[in-house]
Amino acid sequence: MVQAVNRAGEQAILGKFSYNLSKIVEGLSTYALVVHGWTDAQKAGPKPINETEVDLDVEWRPPFEALKGLSLRGRYGWVDVDQTTTHGVIHDMRAIVNYNMLAF
Repeated sequence: MVQAVNRAGEQAILGKFSYNLSKIVEGLSTYALVVHGWTDAQKAGPKPINETEVDLDVEWRPPFEALKGLSLRGRYGWVDVDQTTTHGVIHDMRAIVNYNMLAF
């Protein structure tokens, strides 16, 4: 998630759908996540806040022994933040490469 959705007094609802696409491409999986958060709490700021976030994620873990421990991931996040008189949209795109290995 791009936003933490953890301001003082903030409430949130979250839904996630994931699917393993390994029958199409071995090691491929994806998910979509939607979260909506809101607060009227004065501790969070002078005005009420409403924010909605949608994240799309695709990850591939190569099935080849030579690449064991490697994962390639693409993620897009869209956040709509509305704070009464202020409105903003965030577009967050990430390419993530992870490699697990033994250190000792």
